[in-house]
Amino acid sequence: MGDLSFIAINDKCEVVLDNEIYKSNIQGIEEKYIAISLPVANGTYAIMHKGDMTEIWCYHDNQVYSFTSTVIERKKEDAIKLILISKPSYENIKRVQRRKNFRVDLIESIKYKVLNKNVVKTEIEKLKEASEEFSDGYMIDLSGGGLKIRIKQKPNVGDSIFVNLPIGDQKLFLISTCVRAIREVNGEYLCGLEFDDDIDERIREHIINYTFNIMRKHMKKR
Repeated sequence: MGDLSFIAINDKCEVVLDNEIYKSNIQGIEEKYIAISLPVANGTYAIMHKGDMTEIWCYHDNQVYSFTSTVIERKKEDAIKLILISKPSYENIKRVQRRKNFRVDLIESIKYKVLNKNVVKTEIEKLKEASEEFSDGYMIDLSGGGLKIRIKQKPNVGDSIFVNLPIGDQKLFLISTCVRAIREVNGEYLCGLEFDDDIDERIREHIINYTFNIMRKHMKKR
């Protein structure tokens, strides 16, 4: 079996079944198996039977590891329903980038506005309703820490940029800081943006999960 130092009891994990992602956590690490809590997604528990193959994603110390496993059995311990899964071999364990910094290529139309550094949050709320004040651009990639955009307007490093960001069927309004701006041969600017430190962590987690879901889909096509 592989070295399981990359996981610990109470670590969060995700179980991928039939293209659905279920939340779980590590309940026990034994000689012959790993015990996880009964995976759940949107209030629905995963249906897992002995012999089922599944993909597991584990989150430990801000690192991500994935492996495939087989369901050994279902078990109830101290009123907690558990799924026992096989331990992965060393060759089967894949390490992925840090969650916050994991970046996926993602070309999407966005709306943005370069802001005065002294802009206050009350003005931000007004901007959400003033779509005519936004300019058009393109998102090139995305991570939990920021994004890369291509725009026509020249920003300066340190500028605050208000971004209307499409994430699936949602549109998020986020404040970011320009950390680099490179002028391309066509006159447009390729800009690296970092989300502000006070971003709602629930929103950041939503973005991270979105990027990981895209990566999972790409991996399945390989």
